[in-house]
This record gives sequence, C-alpha cells and structure tokens, in this order.
Amino acid sequence: MSGILWGAVVDTVVTTLTDALTVDVWDAEPAAADITGVVVGAVLGSEEGAAGNMAQEYRDLGPAARKTETGAIACYAIATTGDDDLAAMRSAVCDMVGDISDVLRAEVHIGLGAALSVEVTAGTPRQGRTPGGCFALLPFDINYRALL
Repeated sequence: MSGILWGAVVDTVVTTLTDALTVDVWDAEPAAADITGVVVGAVLGSEEGAAGNMAQEYRDLGPAARKTETGAIACYAIATTGDDDLAAMRSAVCDMVGDISDVLRAEVHIGLGAALSVEVTAGTPRQGRTPGGCFALLPFDINYRALL
C-alpha cells in the first residue's frame, strides 16, 4: 500500500457499489449525458477533473510514527427520464444515496483494514426539465478516516 490511501478507497468504493447496487456505477464522469446511476470520483461540472480531497497528519514523532488520513470522494447520483415525472427522478436519486449509505455502513472498513470509518454526507440537490425530459441529481461525498 502506498503512503496515500485515497486511490485505494476510491477503487474499493467503486467495486463495492458496483457489486451491491442495481444501478450503473461509473468511476469518474461518464461520456454519456442522459444517464441514471452513480458517479464516483467526480465533482459535477469540474473541467479540471476534480474528484475529492485528502489530508494526512502524523500522530507521533520519529521514523515509526503513524499518521491519520482523512479524505472525501466526490460523487453524485443522477436520474434522467424522457418524460415529465420529476417526482420519480427525485425519489430515485434519494433512494440511490440511501442505498449507498446502507452499503457502506454494513461494511465500515470496506475491505481496507486501515479504514476506520467510511460514511456518506449529502450535498445540494438539483433538478430540472430539458427539451428531452427531466432530471434530478444529488451530489454527495463519501468521507473516510484511516490510520496508516
């Protein structure tokens, strides 16, 4: 394992969610526009490819000192439809984020022994209508804390 856990957490989250959810899961922003599913490791609308953040802090002094890493993986749930059922799209994204929270709470360490906690924090919901239908979107972060 490298000195930074962020990449391993992203990989494990993508695999865990792909195995557990009944919707599509993308690792970073997909090329398609009209999608329904979960995007892991992407800040919506970021032209620079922003994907989250991480920080480390040493807990002791000396060469054997351990450190704590905290980080966030930017994600969003999105649902689109060709009709005008906005309520169904809102419900779909809220259900997706709820399912993700349940999955991660059931396996707190997500297969990474170093991960002390992994949890979901929701962001600002978005919704709207387009000429092709309607959409709902719920950005959220998957936060983690690990002892390395």
